[in-house]
Amino acid sequence: MMPSFVSCISGAWILSRDLAEVPLAEVYEHVGLRVPMVDTNLPARNDALGRAGSRAMDELRAALHDPLQRSIASYLHPHREPHA
Repeated sequence: MMPSFVSCISGAWILSRDLAEVPLAEVYEHVGLRVPMVDTNLPARNDALGRAGSRAMDELRAALHDPLQRSIASYLHPHREPHA
């Protein structure tokens, strides 16, 4: 299924919705993005778009750090004491 924020016309992809109205979660889900856990060199990192992308990745990575450090068991059984 094609995401609702792009259209394909004559083999070219174009935006079909204002990006101010497209939640990042929608893009993440449809494009299959992955938030790398370590800093990576994004394309065009030194231009305005690349710097904005790097800031967004840093913010997402920081938010995911602590939850991803938890064990799976801590999510399945949140009220149990961790093993010492």
